[in-house]
This record gives sequence, C-alpha cells and structure tokens, in this order.
Amino acid sequence: VDDPLLLQGIARRKSLEIMEHLEGTWVGDGVGEYAPHLSKFPFEHTLIIEKAVPHNSRKMHWAYRSIAKHKETKEGLHMETGFLRFFPEAIDHGKLEMTCTSSNGLSEVNE
Repeated sequence: VDDPLLLQGIARRKSLEIMEHLEGTWVGDGVGEYAPHLSKFPFEHTLIIEKAVPHNSRKMHWAYRSIAKHKETKEGLHMETGFLRFFPEAIDHGKLEMTCTSSNGLSEVNE
C-alpha cells in the first residue's frame, strides 16, 4: 500500500465528500513580515469556497475567493480567486484542476 493516509490508519475519503465539508467561509488571523522593508503586521485572511455554476454530477466545479486585510486598518493586502474542477472520469483517482488569478494579474493553472 503506497497511500500515505492508509499507511497512517486514516480512512480514505472521496475528494467530493471532503469538498462538501470545505464549502463555506473560513476566517483566520496571522502575522506577516517582509523584512527588511516592512516590520511585522497582523492580518485577517478570509477564504470562501462555494459551488460554481454549472455544478452537477458531470460538472463538479467549486469557486473560491481568498482575501487578506490588515487586521487593524482593514486595508486590503491581497486577493485571489479561482476554480477547482474534479474530472468525472477521474474522481476516484484524485484528478483535480485548479485555476488561480491574483489581483496583480498573476494567473496559474495546476493539475
């Protein structure tokens, strides 16, 4: 067995079951630093995951938005948005396409 989850005794779950649990709004705090130019600063990070349109048994797509704001001033620091697509013919094989676009114009596609 070469599945790291099974080797640890953790039951394997289908990717789509996990996505159902991840849907919603997630908020957390952190501390950023860009030494030597910026000293440490507190930030709040919000991640929103929701079903994208279309979303059905053949097109299992989710959308996400990620927003970071300065904790004290509420100034926007960073934002990105994208999509997660599971391919129906490969659901049990873990095949996922992820697109990500940042507000600065950087875009990525990963599979």
